[in-house]
Amino acid sequence: MFEKYLQQIKDHRWYTYALLSSLFFLYVFISHIIPLYREIDYTKRTIRSNQQRVAQTQDYQISYDRLLEGNKQIQNQIEQLVFSQKQDAQLSATINFLSQSAQAKSIELSSIVPQEAVQIIQHIELPIELKMTTQFHRLGRFINAVETSEPVIKIEAITIRVQSMTSTLLNAEMTLIVYYLGRKI
Repeated sequence: MFEKYLQQIKDHRWYTYALLSSLFFLYVFISHIIPLYREIDYTKRTIRSNQQRVAQTQDYQISYDRLLEGNKQIQNQIEQLVFSQKQDAQLSATINFLSQSAQAKSIELSSIVPQEAVQIIQHIELPIELKMTTQFHRLGRFINAVETSEPVIKIEAITIRVQSMTSTLLNAEMTLIVYYLGRKI
């Protein structure tokens, strides 16, 4: 009986070779290619996961940088609040001085508008805009009082307009620069 099968194998050897080759291919495919494919698939998933982690890390870095920037802004605001009391006291004293000087010279101040302080290396310049109505000689005495005062005040610009041809009153606008020593007002 076994010989009968051997004879059939010899007669159909090409089929037998094809069947054995197919089985060998199936064995190689199952034992080597499928695990290799799984390893490649695992590697791809790992790479994607790591790319997502890198993207998340970059997002975290961006968020961290934004938080640092926000922290710096908060620190600057705190510094401004701490120094604002000193600045307010000095600014208030300067505005009081200007108001009292104008009142002493019978000058009607319509507005006193402090501008943004400018930090120069060792001092601070604080522009103040004034609008007033007065007579020519009183304006001269006011300018003299301002320029000889403490703190140092410089008249940066002045515009004088006559109210009318028959009036002795003038409308004046001037920009003063008040100088403070130090890094903060």
